[in-house]
Parts: sequence; C-alpha cells; structure tokens
Amino acid sequence: MKFENIEIVNKDEYKNVLSLPLDFKDDFNLWRYLSLPKFLKFLEDGYLYLTRISNFKDPFEGSLPKNHQKHLETLKKVLQLQNSHVESYNYLLKLIKEHFYVNCWHINQYESAAMWSIYSRTNESIAIQSSFLKLQKEVGEQAMLGAVGYVDYEKDSIPYGNIYYPAICKRKSYSYENEFRIINHDLEKVAKDEKSDAYQTIDIDIENLIEEVYISPDAPPYFLELISSISTKYEYNFKITKSKIDEDPFH
Repeated sequence: MKFENIEIVNKDEYKNVLSLPLDFKDDFNLWRYLSLPKFLKFLEDGYLYLTRISNFKDPFEGSLPKNHQKHLETLKKVLQLQNSHVESYNYLLKLIKEHFYVNCWHINQYESAAMWSIYSRTNESIAIQSSFLKLQKEVGEQAMLGAVGYVDYEKDSIPYGNIYYPAICKRKSYSYENEFRIINHDLEKVAKDEKSDAYQTIDIDIENLIEEVYISPDAPPYFLELISSISTKYEYNFKITKSKIDEDPFH
C-alpha cells in the first residue's frame, strides 16, 4: 500500500519498520540538525529523546483525515475500549497525541541548506549524519521506524489496521521536511488512567549510529576545534567536517 511519497512495509527484514521512501533501494542517508546544547546532551547521555506528539506545534500531528472512522474503530479494539468509555472522536485522537512519541530525522543524500536555516537557530549548530540501516540496527525492538507520508487531510486517506499510522502522517505543507521518524507509545497507561511522560528515551550506541558530524556553515573558526575536543573528551572518534554549503564557487 502506498502514500504519495512512501510505501507501507511488510517484510521480515524490516519488521520494526512501518514505511520507506518509494525510491528505496538498500539504504539512505538520515540527518538530524541540533543546537550545541542538544548535541552535548546527546553525547553525555547516549540516548535519543522521543517527544510526545502533543508537544508539537502542528495541531494536525497525530490526527486523522476526515474519512477515517474505521481507523478509530481499530484503535478502540487494540485498546479494548468499550463504546461506553469512548465519548467522542476527539477522545481517541487525544490518546494518540498524548501517548505517542517521535524522534525526527531528515531524509537526504546531501546536506540541506533549508534544514540548516530552519533547525539551527544559531551559527553554533550541528548536523548528525547517519543512515537508515544504522538507525534500524540501533533502535532494534525498542521502537518502530517510518518515513512520513504527506497527505491532504480534507481528501486523502491513510492505511487502516495499525495504530502507528497516524504518527507517520503530516500535512503536505510540511513535505519539504522529507521526514523519517522513530515512533513509540505508552498506551498501557491508558488502561491505568495514568498521565504520559513528556518524553521517552531510546538507548543507542552513538559510535555505531553516527557516520559523520557536520558543523554549521556559519560557524566561527574555533567551533570545529571545539566540537573535536568535546568529542575526544567523550571518547568518540567519528569524523567531524565543516559544512561546505557556503563554499565559494570555482569561478
């Protein structure tokens, strides 16, 4: 089953993967753009942080297109909710927003000037470059993975039968993000009527995950040396490169 830009996956070797880009061959590059404080936190903790969907600014995050009553019935069945316990359509959507978590990456063979501009608010920013296969291996059975499908919430539909699908859908207005997500949930708390946490963590091996670290194209001269020194302090040996986005042309 296909979205406009992704295909739903149903293969044994991708058992922790929900969807992949339509042009997927064997692997593809993934990028995560970070501020310096977030990068330092990443090195120190060795975790990937997943944010609760309700914390995102886009109000359509975790929601469903208009014609998806069947998907809500699937969610009710999975959660073993009785009709008497479900007051409205919005109640079930709130379960998705309040109990699902994601960690976001950018699919691109190369650096993205747009991503540097949007997600690195200062000239002291970092881009982590990894790959789909590395991320899949590190996440393992801790969470699901999926490329985001971009849909028209007025007209389009998404696949039924999997409670993760609303978490890999976004409005077409965000298609420039070309996003790939780690997705998890804490739906077991619904039955216990417990409040969800603000975030979750995925334990990974940073050395195995990172292929290269890129420094902001606007970074001051000392910044590359600083990041190299910090990486050495934490005993990491990944390659560190200054972005070439703003290099002078050959003529």
